[in-house]
Amino acid sequence: MPEILRVVIDTNHIISAILSARGASAKLIDWMTRDEDYFQLLLSESIWQEYTKVADWLIPPSRHREKERIIHILRLQAVWIEPKIRLEVCAEKADNRFLECAVAGNADYLVTKNIRHFPSLVFLLIKLFFLKEKFGWECQDCSHQEIFERVGKTLVMKKAFIFPGQGSQRVGMGKSLAENYAVASRVFQEADEILGINLSQLCFEGPEEKLRRTEYTQIAVLTCSIAALRVLQEKGLSYDVVAGHSLGEYSALIACCSLSFEDGLKLVQHRATFMEEASQKQASGMIAVLNLDAPKLTAICEKVSSTNGVVQIANYNCPGQLVIAGDTQALEKAKALAESSKARCIPLHVNGAFHSSLMRSAAENLQKVIKDFSISKPEIKFIANVTGGYINKPEQIREILISQVTSPVQWEASVRLMINSGVTTFIEVGPGKVLSGLVRRIDGKVETLNVETSTDVEKVLEVLDDAKK
Repeated sequence: MPEILRVVIDTNHIISAILSARGASAKLIDWMTRDEDYFQLLLSESIWQEYTKVADWLIPPSRHREKERIIHILRLQAVWIEPKIRLEVCAEKADNRFLECAVAGNADYLVTKNIRHFPSLVFLLIKLFFLKEKFGWECQDCSHQEIFERVGKTLVMKKAFIFPGQGSQRVGMGKSLAENYAVASRVFQEADEILGINLSQLCFEGPEEKLRRTEYTQIAVLTCSIAALRVLQEKGLSYDVVAGHSLGEYSALIACCSLSFEDGLKLVQHRATFMEEASQKQASGMIAVLNLDAPKLTAICEKVSSTNGVVQIANYNCPGQLVIAGDTQALEKAKALAESSKARCIPLHVNGAFHSSLMRSAAENLQKVIKDFSISKPEIKFIANVTGGYINKPEQIREILISQVTSPVQWEASVRLMINSGVTTFIEVGPGKVLSGLVRRIDGKVETLNVETSTDVEKVLEVLDDAKK
């Protein structure tokens, strides 16, 4: 085992700062303090290799039930000091810039891809304090307490709002919210006035056949999602990042103040009309493919497309779940080949090959109208379907909304980015629980909640309140 420098650090002010940052979990505070006033920080000249031995040293016998969790944290948060006193966090180098960003509360720089658990925040704060005390780094106009509070408020218990797409609709959606919350009722009234149709009645009463038509489904799902969003906002629920699946991307852009509700609704109305028109040009559809990895399915799609029609991967949803889109004949051939590879194939109830090249005319038409709509810089972090990454420039957002129509949805990549950025709680805002299920398939350790009804609202508020205690 490498030589270890053991340092005793007084952490009274660290704990008090954490307690003030969004309400720390009492249980976590308890095991972090371990009935003592200090932490023993392990520092060495090379990455730890024997995590179990380190955990044995770090954790007193009374807390050995926490060992596996600590070992996991140590793997993620290996720390060592080089001769030039350069701090490295998860193999990403950071010298004084690291501390400067801490003072500024710059989470983009501070949060490495593996910081996600609350205990990791404590290790991060100790690193800052250690460098300050050991090497005399001076904080200008900022006390230790302020450093810890700023970093703590940024990293503790991050929440993501995720928004569903087409396929999550059902007759009766949004009715409970509209009946119990005036702010939700106003959203439906606004939608009726903006669109000039009785969308509220369609959502609340159907008929189902009409609700399932793309031209109505998309505006209905978006309206229900924004009604739920407005209720959560009225309740004071904050969120740190937003993302939506396909159509849900427009709801996410409204949630981060990049689009107004009126513009978002009108854009989606155009989008739905263009996609419906493209679908009528050729018999096409989509099929969910389970238990087949992406490279194998890609090879199948390329083989079929090279000889007969068009079929492409349209959704990368989660491990073991992909969706293909294409013309009917090519879809059937791809389905047969996938099933011969032991995959399970489920046709989806849609009338078009969404997120494929067969939607090219829809993308071209959307490009013509989207220039007339105002798109602002997101006020909250936004992750795009096309890239699975953060985007914050209005013109980039305009471009990805166009390309999204013909490009696959990178949902798994989007969720992993949120988790790696520190998100521990995902709240699905809108009808259904499809996205919650996908998130759990990607990482079963995160918290997933959904808000579709008034009962869901109260449940979410109760769960999040309990998490602070």
